[in-house]
Amino acid sequence: MNDFVIPNVIKVLHVEDHAADAAYIKAVLESVEDIKFEVWQSGSAAEALLQLKKHRDVDVVLLDLNLPDTQGLETLNYIHHAAPEKPIILVTGENSENAALQYLGFAAQDFISKTEFNPKLLKRLIITAINRFRSHLELICHEQRFRLVVTATSEGIWDWQIIKHEMWLSEQFYALLGYSENEFPATLANWKECFHPEDRKSLLRGIQRHLQEKDIAFHAEHRMITKSGEYIWCLVRGQAMWNEKGDPVRMAGSVVDLTKLKKSISAMDK
Repeated sequence: MNDFVIPNVIKVLHVEDHAADAAYIKAVLESVEDIKFEVWQSGSAAEALLQLKKHRDVDVVLLDLNLPDTQGLETLNYIHHAAPEKPIILVTGENSENAALQYLGFAAQDFISKTEFNPKLLKRLIITAINRFRSHLELICHEQRFRLVVTATSEGIWDWQIIKHEMWLSEQFYALLGYSENEFPATLANWKECFHPEDRKSLLRGIQRHLQEKDIAFHAEHRMITKSGEYIWCLVRGQAMWNEKGDPVRMAGSVVDLTKLKKSISAMDK
């Protein structure tokens, strides 16, 4: 992820149908001393769409939800779909803060009441929203690259989000065991059940040791059960990630079928 960035110039699209509010907010932004705000203003959702097409380098959108041509969530949807790559800060009236809270995390990065405007607060909200949204886009990009690599490999990939208690299994992981993609739910419990009952304790002990000692990447050979009931030998590998406190937050790895290799080695030994 990139470090927190404070730009010298921030380009703002302010969508507000009340002229007095629009003029006041523009004056507040222009009063900020250490950052230059270039402000474009629109009085309706339709006009905002034209501005977004004209000014594609807009950094952030300040959005009033109640406009002449759209209201509430419809407004947010309209602007977000027109410019999904732009962070949105909702500008609320006295009676719309509860609605704004409901939309946070959906398409809006933050909100501010028209009664709370001051240069320092607005500057902080805008800079935070821009950086948070850029980090979000970077994360999506990293995940897309990860999925692309996964589709290009014959190994079965597993991804355990430890904090969220979520597990993801690749299409190749399912295929390795004779299943179609998502034929059984991708959960930690089901992932454990894929291994031979006699191997599960040693598998989990090895993973737990890796999580606690933060040593080199985990790897071990274990038996896995296929949909047909047969067992195959697999090389299981994994690498964890830890947060700043040293707690494990994620562990991802791969599974490679070693059955043919083991049979070939066995035949040579004979």
